[in-house]
Amino acid sequence: NRLSLVEHNNDGTHKSTNIYTDLVAKRPWVDVRAFGATGDGVTDDTTAIQDAINYAATNGLNVYAPEGHYKFTRLYLHYHATSNPGWPQTAGYEGKVKFFGDVAVGGYNFLYSVFNRTVLESTDATGPAIQLDGTGVSSRMSNFVIEDMSIIATNTTQVLDVDIANYGFTLNRLFVGQKGTGGGILYEGGYVCTWSDVLIYGAGKTVSGTGLIVRTLTTQNGGGNLNFINVNTLNFDKGWELGHNTYASGAIITTINCIGCQASTHKT
Repeated sequence: NRLSLVEHNNDGTHKSTNIYTDLVAKRPWVDVRAFGATGDGVTDDTTAIQDAINYAATNGLNVYAPEGHYKFTRLYLHYHATSNPGWPQTAGYEGKVKFFGDVAVGGYNFLYSVFNRTVLESTDATGPAIQLDGTGVSSRMSNFVIEDMSIIATNTTQVLDVDIANYGFTLNRLFVGQKGTGGGILYEGGYVCTWSDVLIYGAGKTVSGTGLIVRTLTTQNGGGNLNFINVNTLNFDKGWELGHNTYASGAIITTINCIGCQASTHKT
């Protein structure tokens, strides 16, 4: 099923243009609709969005999700032999994608399920909704950007799970909503990143877990030079958790810079 634009000329001739082909070819990004995503709030768009992301990663492009309510189960922003074999395995390609939409919603929209602009909603009850895993490829998982969209989940783990995404991992103007008992964002073993204008919203201070966890991953993977600008967590049992994982020693987080950040928590 493809959408075509038909022009009717005064001389009686007609011209047909395949809109989806045009969307794919229009660099420097690809539109998720070109791969079949509907954004109608009903259809499972998982395969279409994942295919668009993998195509962009393979061809050095960015991914655009226009205004819409996209239902999906789980998305992988890295190679996985079983779950996401379509991601390129070539060294240097992992993670170098910009995934962007048409502005995020606010907390009021989330609380009352008023979804507009670009909303990605996971239907997977376990999670994480979106996973970016650089384990095994180290610093090659870099320069990944997510911006101008809302990502919502109702699960028991995380909305966004990021492991070892270094050097330029960026979140801009992002709304992350957890409607279940899980947390917001888990970020492990990260270096040199900047997040700005990120709101992480939970289902309630006695319902959802921890809004933002930033910690070491292993004894060899610490973290540092993390810059958070106007990054806020609201309506979680715990707002922020910063520090070591269970590895006791050997890895540290060297520097975290927070400007205009806050955490609304149930526990101190």
